[in-house]
Amino acid sequence: MLLTGGNFVYVLNRGANAAGGSTCTTADPCLNSNITEFAVGGNGILTYQATFYTQGINPFRLMLDSSGSYLMALDHDAPSNTYCAAELAGATTCGDITVFSINSTTGRLTLVTNAQQTATTAPR
Repeated sequence: MLLTGGNFVYVLNRGANAAGGSTCTTADPCLNSNITEFAVGGNGILTYQATFYTQGINPFRLMLDSSGSYLMALDHDAPSNTYCAAELAGATTCGDITVFSINSTTGRLTLVTNAQQTATTAPR
């Protein structure tokens, strides 16, 4: 759970694997994982605002940047492993980071589009 300026709380719902368990793997990924936004009201009462989804699979951690303007979700598995083997010798899978900008008034998250760095365009 992450708090931004005391006004909004973000909760990572990791989901469950196909059997309903909490151990999610590349072969048996978490289903229905999401980020839920709540507004913090009087007396600390939380009110549901919206649900957001990461771009990867098996999210496991949320982090805020130091300014509180961006929320980052770490995904255990990237949506595509096309570039993993090209960049990481012997790798068959790799994770990813989904970045959202945070609207300071509403708390709503907006996906920050990836620049699609590839093996041929990534800085070295």
